[in-house]
Amino acid sequence: MILYGFLKSKNNFCPLKVKLGKDNQHLATGWLDCALRLVVFGSNFHKESRDKLVDAIATEIERSIPLNPIRLTPEGDYLSEYPPRIQHLGGLEYFVEHTRDGDDLDHCVGVHKYCGCFMDRRGATETHDAIVCRGCHLRVLFPKTVKTYGELRQALSHK
Repeated sequence: MILYGFLKSKNNFCPLKVKLGKDNQHLATGWLDCALRLVVFGSNFHKESRDKLVDAIATEIERSIPLNPIRLTPEGDYLSEYPPRIQHLGGLEYFVEHTRDGDDLDHCVGVHKYCGCFMDRRGATETHDAIVCRGCHLRVLFPKTVKTYGELRQALSHK
């Protein structure tokens, strides 16, 4: 990603826009805007120390890393994280919680990386559940005992 300076954007505070090639990266631009607001307002209005602000930004950088896709098939089908929700409270709406390997698998588990459709967890047999793509109908079985994304990654690593 590269930063292009001083382009008009929907930023509230930061005059920069993040682009990848020619494509605007709206979520990254919003994140950058939130990071700048956190530092400027934390420093000027809340008199936060430099170390505390560095720690806050480091925390947000760590939280901003999405879930590594999980390989579902030997042919290269991947499960990508369900898009995180932008929070419109508190003024730092682009600081979002990404899915982690320790998070529980819910009914809608994410997005089929190349198909782009949502994938769901469904009961399949007495001992196995399936991840099923709503778009292309890919179906991948895994043990019912799997509760988290990390356990799913582990269960499918041998296939």
